[in-house]
Amino acid sequence: MLETIRERGRMLGENLSDAGASMAAGARSALAAVNEWAAERERDMASEAGSGSTMAAVRYAEGDRAHAAQRRAAADDQAQAVVDRYEDGSPGYHAMGIARSAPMMAAAVATRSPSLGALAIGAGTAAEQRSQALADGATPDQATASGLAHGTLEGTMDAVTLGIARWGFAPVKAILAKRFGESVATRMLQQASATAPRRLALAAAEGAASEVPTTLGQMASDELILGTDYTGEDYARGIRDSVVQGAAMSGGVYAVTAPLRRSGSPRADGPAAATRPEGGGGPGIDQSVQDAGAGTGVPGMPGTGDAAGAPPVARGARPASGVPVSELSPDVATQADAMRAQAAELATSGTLGRAAGDVLNIRAGELEAQHAHIRGV
Repeated sequence: MLETIRERGRMLGENLSDAGASMAAGARSALAAVNEWAAERERDMASEAGSGSTMAAVRYAEGDRAHAAQRRAAADDQAQAVVDRYEDGSPGYHAMGIARSAPMMAAAVATRSPSLGALAIGAGTAAEQRSQALADGATPDQATASGLAHGTLEGTMDAVTLGIARWGFAPVKAILAKRFGESVATRMLQQASATAPRRLALAAAEGAASEVPTTLGQMASDELILGTDYTGEDYARGIRDSVVQGAAMSGGVYAVTAPLRRSGSPRADGPAAATRPEGGGGPGIDQSVQDAGAGTGVPGMPGTGDAAGAPPVARGARPASGVPVSELSPDVATQADAMRAQAAELATSGTLGRAAGDVLNIRAGELEAQHAHIRGV
């Protein structure tokens, strides 16, 4: 027994050491790639000047560029050596891949701005890809185009992940509201993210869903720009790694940024972060989802407020005015019928429409059941 514990402790220590090495290599590679690109730009600008005094500057900048390229290549080799210690597709293999990307994601989260964070990730990815393409024999124009393609795809998709990490599911609600309307979008999110595990699973699913098109787009750009010949097996491996690592990264970022969403203040580049309502509120990873039902105009419904923004009223309770809740909602049957009619209409508009219709039908039943309960008190 003791020997087993020691062996597992030793393996855990090795895994943590490998993860640390992978993280450090990823950070060094990104920084070296940025330095290489900057030194190359400085060299080209000095060369264009054409005077004798600038030739020394050209040689100096070229030396910096070559040194940065060597450091990037060495960091990449170290990161790959760590990954090669684990079987392809194993938990350790994916963990090392996530660890390598962690420093850049952590830096992006630290900006507390999804737009700035996505820009930083895109720029770092572009620099790394450009440097790698040059090392593989691509022309400067090809390398630049490839770097921009990789960086644009990575930054654009990671903006969604960073937005959810910073603001909760408010961006998702905004997207759904354009398709189904404000009230239906609110109810869909309430149903899909009613508990902390559901919200975590939703964030992980977003990570997987955004990482797959990123990877496929980057591989397709390699074939188009660099002439890389990927096989079907290469694409399948890319999809597998994207699903596993994208889900783990997005879910992990969402979980560790919970304090940021609870205590964050509104910023100029995104919707206001929801704060915990006065007097408490259910615990959870994303308070903004619990508050998403405010103002839906369905008095007394759990998790919602009335049209004036009043706090939820418990079943069987009376508001501060002393007027029974039933008197505040005399047309419950009409509301429920309207919900069901809207559900029937949405059910004809595809998978998301059917999901929204199911939510509306459930809410209509809850509203009727609650009203009946109140009248029976």
